[in-house]
Amino acid sequence: MAKQAEARGPEPLRESVSAVPLDLLGAWCQATEALVLVCSVDGVVGYANPSAHRRLGDALMPTTLGTLLSEASLEVFRSEVRFALASSGRWVGELSLASDAPDSSDDAMTDAIGLPSAPVLPSAPVLLAAEIFVVAETFGEAPRIAIVARDISGYKRAEATLRAQATRDALTGLPNRAMLLEHLGASLARGQRTGLMPAVMFLDLDGFKAVNDGLGHEAGDELLIEVGQRLGECVRSTDIVARFGGDEFVILLDNIADLATAQQIADRIILRVEEPVELSSGTGNVGTSIGISLPNVADMGAETLLGEADTAMYRAKQLGKRRHQFFDDDLRARAKARDALRDEMVTAIAENQFWVMYTPVADVATGALRAFEAGLRWVHPKRGLLGPSEFMSLAREIGVARDLDRLVIEASANAAHDWNVGLEAPRTVWLTVGVQDLLSGDLHGVIATAIESLGVAPGSLGIEIPLLTLTKHPAESQKALQSLNWNGVRIAIDDFGSDQFAPAQLQRFYSDTVKLDRRMISSLSKEPEAVGALAAVASVCGSLGLEVVAKGVDKRGELELLQELACTNVQGKIVSRSLQGNRVSGLLAGEPPWIADGAWPTLKPLAAAMKKSQMAERMIRLRLAA
Repeated sequence: MAKQAEARGPEPLRESVSAVPLDLLGAWCQATEALVLVCSVDGVVGYANPSAHRRLGDALMPTTLGTLLSEASLEVFRSEVRFALASSGRWVGELSLASDAPDSSDDAMTDAIGLPSAPVLPSAPVLLAAEIFVVAETFGEAPRIAIVARDISGYKRAEATLRAQATRDALTGLPNRAMLLEHLGASLARGQRTGLMPAVMFLDLDGFKAVNDGLGHEAGDELLIEVGQRLGECVRSTDIVARFGGDEFVILLDNIADLATAQQIADRIILRVEEPVELSSGTGNVGTSIGISLPNVADMGAETLLGEADTAMYRAKQLGKRRHQFFDDDLRARAKARDALRDEMVTAIAENQFWVMYTPVADVATGALRAFEAGLRWVHPKRGLLGPSEFMSLAREIGVARDLDRLVIEASANAAHDWNVGLEAPRTVWLTVGVQDLLSGDLHGVIATAIESLGVAPGSLGIEIPLLTLTKHPAESQKALQSLNWNGVRIAIDDFGSDQFAPAQLQRFYSDTVKLDRRMISSLSKEPEAVGALAAVASVCGSLGLEVVAKGVDKRGELELLQELACTNVQGKIVSRSLQGNRVSGLLAGEPPWIADGAWPTLKPLAAAMKKSQMAERMIRLRLAA
């Protein structure tokens, strides 16, 4: 449109179009902070108000718009302003002063809203929000042009700073998630036209927590900054390195022709990140696991591609860390199955497909049922019975984990009440509690409410805490367990023996029971030391008055050894598989659980500590029985 107008030349300004008498502007021009210039049609400035003199200099007059305005603004003036004035008598827009014009920048704006005073673009010209219209001193005289402008440089700098804060990571200065997704979307669209699609790398640092906890958070920040710089050194100038949050980074490789290029870059990154980093408080050593994804369909979205790279990264960690993994057909099939499972879970909750099942725990000496371990199962219509490990992480992703936890707690509290009516020594229903549940703050309230509403007797309900939770979060765990213990909830430490843990610390966590790690039982027939370790644990716990529950006991020989070592309780196939609540009542009314090859054994506990030869003898006996 502008080119066509320029070809036929501008029309002359008509005094009949919106001509404002200049004397109407007089008093306002003297008082306003706006810059007011009045010039002839050919751009010679004939009047400048006091604000214009202060901002542009006292030696302003005589001058022309060609001297004051930048080249870009002069082009706007020639191509747009004159035609607008000729047709309507008014033009509104932005202009900029010439770079050698007096600087009228206003830093007060950035100070007023708490932003850095240093401009984002220090060499940028002074910007003006301008209104230009036709004026006439008296009716009939040749029209002139009035320019009323305000300096908006401060606003523009503040806007640029806010935009940078919205799209840049505050610590590293790298692009953030929002900026990455914007570039990734543009790259995908461009790839559909050119055939050269982008690749996405999702990186997670291996060993960062050890540096952050061991050397301090400041050292962790230094490390993240250094890693960000190293990643930039490993990619091309057209690629984008973004910090995704925590110790996660994402790299957008633009216009990747094949997988080999992405693989070469990934190998280079792994080697570079593994180099030690000298920090202010020590040396940081980390590695990285990388997931790589390329679009497999033409219309793949940015979020989908990013999610595939994330999935591939977790697969790289599962395979041993410090390596890269492509999102291949196998991972795509797994992701598809997981998405399907997510949809099915929503239906399963509505249709009550989740059941609480109970694994009996028997007295080692007599076989009498002493407790039950409650666990959630998904009765899937196609895949059968699914355990918590197959669906709880997914439940947390879609926000239904709390509902499932509440289901288990309420069902277990009901069972603990019903199965202990008239009993002097209550049978305990044990709940397994993960770190998220223990530390969330919601667990205590839900359990306390269930106990109070049903009148559950003290000791009838218990929780099992994985040993790893206590070793990683000792202070938080102690506080949460104290609150539960004061409400009559028993405490058991699960997976005992899976990690080094001083038995003396057991009392600190208000525990009265330890549940042995299954691997302690499975290793009894493989090495004498395993038998000795089990004997030592049973002896120490017995001296502290703690019950010892052996899990995963499947063979008669294992049960006999546990009797000799004075373990308290046992659970596993030797007792019973997991049962629904209505079937537990039948067990409670009948005889102790049966054993396929005979009655419940009645071996006496050893009178003295087990010798090395006795350990070897029992190991051989277990091996031969198997």
